[in-house]
Amino acid sequence: YSAVNLILANNQSEILVMTDADCLLKDNALDYLLPNFLKPKVGAVCGKTIPLNPKDTFWGYIADFRFRLFDHAAWEGTKKENFCHLSGYLYAIKKGLVDKMPAIIQDDLYIGQTIFEQGYKIYYEPHAIVNIMHPTSFSALIKQRRRIRLGHLELEKLTGHHVSTTNP
Repeated sequence: YSAVNLILANNQSEILVMTDADCLLKDNALDYLLPNFLKPKVGAVCGKTIPLNPKDTFWGYIADFRFRLFDHAAWEGTKKENFCHLSGYLYAIKKGLVDKMPAIIQDDLYIGQTIFEQGYKIYYEPHAIVNIMHPTSFSALIKQRRRIRLGHLELEKLTGHHVSTTNP
């Protein structure tokens, strides 16, 4: 969160693009992501995550299934204008909507919720593609999911927003 706070405090651009260090953006990902800000009241836009894991392996199948579910939920939420869960793998936000982060594990989730609560729309852009490597062991997957669950619980404690995916 301290690095994100430095970025937010020193940003001079009208739109700030964030991505994780281990992500690979597809060609033209930003060309698809940024025009969404021309639509009324759009405060943030996130891209589509596609795992690089081979689909014909167990972990590749799990990764593909997981991100297809997110893709569907994000697209449906965007159409209904009630989507607020930014994907931290690739997202962009308008300047001034979030100026400082609390000490929280999932900055992307907090940023999305904060922008949504201000009455701005969060869009999902399926053509802005970012590639990642999904965990390839049970221990790595459990560690990742545990961290994400903790972030969801932190957000609920801070803002009262309950992330539906924390329900079993």
